[in-house]
Amino acid sequence: MIIEHALLSIVPDRSTAFEEAFKKCEPVLAEAAGFMFVDLLRQFDKAGSYLLILAWASSEAATGFRTSPQFKTWMDQVGPHFAGPVSADYFEVLSHYPPEG
Repeated sequence: MIIEHALLSIVPDRSTAFEEAFKKCEPVLAEAAGFMFVDLLRQFDKAGSYLLILAWASSEAATGFRTSPQFKTWMDQVGPHFAGPVSADYFEVLSHYPPEG
């Protein structure tokens, strides 16, 4: 499993609209090849700051998403709320507790 980690800076007066757009686009993410799960976390002490965590079945799925039709659809909906460019980092899961299943 590969974890994608991205810090998102949202234009402060667009936070609510961003959260609504993100929720609406969750099914679009779920359609992407190799998608496992997504978490969106809002920083409680810094307005407009979010952590996006996506889990992918493989590194190919993680990097391939950015060239997929789903990525374009997702960005069309949430991208206008970004205050600046987004960079993502990718991590290989070495341990996950408690184990699933």
